[in-house]
Amino acid sequence: MYRKEEQPLPPPEKFELPFEGKLSPNNRWVIMAELIPWDDFEEEYAKLFSAEKGAPAKLFRMALGTLIIKEKLGTSDRETIEQIRENPYLQYFIGLICYQQEPPLESSMLVHFRKRIDGELINKINKKIVSEGFSTRRIWSGTYIIEFDQPFAGEPAVISTIYGNEWQTFDKSIAIVELGSQYFVPVTSSMDRPEDCAFTFIAFGNI
Repeated sequence: MYRKEEQPLPPPEKFELPFEGKLSPNNRWVIMAELIPWDDFEEEYAKLFSAEKGAPAKLFRMALGTLIIKEKLGTSDRETIEQIRENPYLQYFIGLICYQQEPPLESSMLVHFRKRIDGELINKINKKIVSEGFSTRRIWSGTYIIEFDQPFAGEPAVISTIYGNEWQTFDKSIAIVELGSQYFVPVTSSMDRPEDCAFTFIAFGNI
């Protein structure tokens, strides 16, 4: 079951901290949060759930935001949740309105997030943010290099997924084997060897 949050999230300066102070609007996570069109795709994400049955699902911003944090920090699912628990900026990024000491979700939820935020949805988000800005070259079977027209200030967070009908791509996977501020190298493969396959990606970071 999916229930949309009706109240708009507060700006970063209104995020409640357990100590005196405010979140900096210049923090990279605050800036990135403003760039992502969360609301534009929440309705599409909500359609993946029953309107009435089942336990309430995590909101789209929490789902996508957690995956972005994982890729940006290069951490395991479990460590990603621990980083979110410790960092108020990360909690703001995933849509919380105040700092909480308890983890906002279990690490097992990332498995479900990756299944539901598929290639088609990522492709739509990517087109909404920027339609161009990169070039793609195939190096050899299953291996590509994506070069950004304008380099990032540091290594971006890249979320990638196999694109296509599930019955055709169930045995395909993609991995980022090299990442820099101006490019990254993904490898698509079947269960036993590199293999050409369509994929989509989103790259987030400061320029």
